[in-house]
Amino acid sequence: MCRRYSVRRLELLGSAASGRFAEISDDDFLVEFLPLPEGKRADAYSGLLEDLRALLERRVDLVVESAIRNQVFREAIAEERTLVYGRQDSQTAPLCRAAELRCD
Repeated sequence: MCRRYSVRRLELLGSAASGRFAEISDDDFLVEFLPLPEGKRADAYSGLLEDLRALLERRVDLVVESAIRNQVFREAIAEERTLVYGRQDSQTAPLCRAAELRCD
């Protein structure tokens, strides 16, 4: 899924990452995309969001890391981030910590 949508890094945030998760909680993710051609970022974002919601069968919030302008928010999430998928570049094998996210 992450490769399909050109994801460089996907991290879990909030209650699910910190162990305070409850059944009514949503899943909050922070995403960083690989460079994409003009006009493809919106398709990647919406496709990833829809697939995560379908896979996890719950509400999902997806935040693009480069869109965070608020320094207080950036600092608040810095301590509650759990890497789910990550790769340094296209030549590096991915790290996938959540088997259900299928790294293929």
